[in-house]
Amino acid sequence: MFAEGTLDTPTKKYDLFITNKRILLYRESGFINKSEDVICEKIERLQGLELEGKGDY
Repeated sequence: MFAEGTLDTPTKKYDLFITNKRILLYRESGFINKSEDVICEKIERLQGLELEGKGDY
């Protein structure tokens, strides 16, 4: 199982990847000095999650 999309927070926009074991948020910023922001969490460790979908399913 694999899904992808985007996640908009009040301050940042992440690429979102979901597998059967993990949720991965990825963001690249900067034009000359590029930096990556990666957040990876096991699904079993999440206590609560609320999703809102848009588009075709």
